[in-house]
Amino acid sequence: MKPDFTKFAYTGKMTRSKSVFQLYFQQEGWAAVLRVGSANTGHWFSDDDKCSGELTPEETELLLMKLR
Repeated sequence: MKPDFTKFAYTGKMTRSKSVFQLYFQQEGWAAVLRVGSANTGHWFSDDDKCSGELTPEETELLLMKLR
């Protein structure tokens, strides 16, 4: 089971570690962390930690569109 990436919202939270920025997104029951400046673009996971995965290029694009 995967979340619907069109329903994520940017939380406004961002952290930085060296040259990598992490942007945080949420929707009911799910969260995603998008990494900018890293070869690993990020991951998503359920609130209960039963489902998780790495972001695909398409999912990354959907999250980036939320920043517009």
